[in-house]
Amino acid sequence: EIFENTPVTSLKRDDDMMGVQTPSAYIRAKQVILATNSAKPLLKRLSMSFIPIYDYSLMTETLSEEQWASIGWLGSHGIADSGNQFHYFRKTADNRMLWAGFDAIYYYGSDRNDELLQRPESFALLADQFVLAFPTLADVKFDFKWGGIIDTSARTTFFSGLAHRGQVAYAMGFTGQGVTASRFAALTMLDRLGSFNTERTRLKMPRRFAIPFPPEPLRSAAVKLAQKSLAQEDATGKRGGFLKLLDTFGIGFDS
Repeated sequence: EIFENTPVTSLKRDDDMMGVQTPSAYIRAKQVILATNSAKPLLKRLSMSFIPIYDYSLMTETLSEEQWASIGWLGSHGIADSGNQFHYFRKTADNRMLWAGFDAIYYYGSDRNDELLQRPESFALLADQFVLAFPTLADVKFDFKWGGIIDTSARTTFFSGLAHRGQVAYAMGFTGQGVTASRFAALTMLDRLGSFNTERTRLKMPRRFAIPFPPEPLRSAAVKLAQKSLAQEDATGKRGGFLKLLDTFGIGFDS
């Protein structure tokens, strides 16, 4: 049974069990899986392991077959461009286009706030870039706009582990790859809770702990410098010294 809108406020040991506190109930369980994405982690050890990055999206009005044909998009496939700051776009079942990405925003102090899900500057930038990408659709209107949070790890892939004597498993840091990786991560957590020796548990990637982000104000400064360097590489095709340094330590998309 799934209980939605039931935030967990704390997690602690309770004799040989784990205690999970919610606003309305206290639950004891032998094992716990943390699949909390970009929410503030319940384990302090994970607080420096990822940062919340806000990603923004636009959804067009319904497009006609002629409009789709004008840009050569005749199938139902998804598309992404290949920049460091990339867009991703999808055709929906009702013939709209989802146009999103590029403007990944980090807010000082790893702020998480519902008000941050709306950012007019990012929506305006996406709209301008949409016209550049699809000039024949310059008159298309956007019916919906929203933002979401991505749990971003330093090496941009998820990591997993165990805590509390092997009774708590976690996986996070998906960095926008959660749709394809979440099932694999879930199976990995189940394997680890069961102490099973499988190909998943032997794989180095999910077992390698994430490189921690520095505390503020260094965190914000490092993120801004990395984003500036990525934009410069997109513009020039040349990888700068800061990105090469991050590569050396296994940080970033090329890690």
